[in-house]
Amino acid sequence: MFIDSTLNCKVSDLAGLRDLKEVLDFLEKHLNGWIVGFSNRFSDDYPHLTCTWVETCKSLRCNPAQIMLVSYVPHKNDDKRVFLNSVCDIFSQSGFSIRRYTEFVACSVCKSLLPSKKAFSKLSVRPPFPWSNMCRHCAPEGKNQKKTKIEIVD
Repeated sequence: MFIDSTLNCKVSDLAGLRDLKEVLDFLEKHLNGWIVGFSNRFSDDYPHLTCTWVETCKSLRCNPAQIMLVSYVPHKNDDKRVFLNSVCDIFSQSGFSIRRYTEFVACSVCKSLLPSKKAFSKLSVRPPFPWSNMCRHCAPEGKNQKKTKIEIVD
């Protein structure tokens, strides 16, 4: 779903909402379909995605929560999208990583997120393995590989 410039929500509509659940309920009612889904993690095959998320959370002084997959991410300087920018700020400051759903696929085994084939071809940090819709550790030939451990360093 593409959110067009006829969006009738205002930033002031968010002022009376007390918590993230109320923000989610508001979005469900007024922007049904903008949030496509959630995931708990990126695949261990792409540690830079997790590291970026963790570093962002550290700079915002929050803990990583979930990855929110949405149909559209507004540009920061898009005046027509002030409301969506505000919503993204609320969730980002609460530890969510907000990503376009078209850029990720879930591993069929562990459900962690992998870049889609199209997004893989545009990664600035290109992994030394070909694209797959399954984590290397989840693939039959990867069952005996040791998993990478992501550590948070202060």
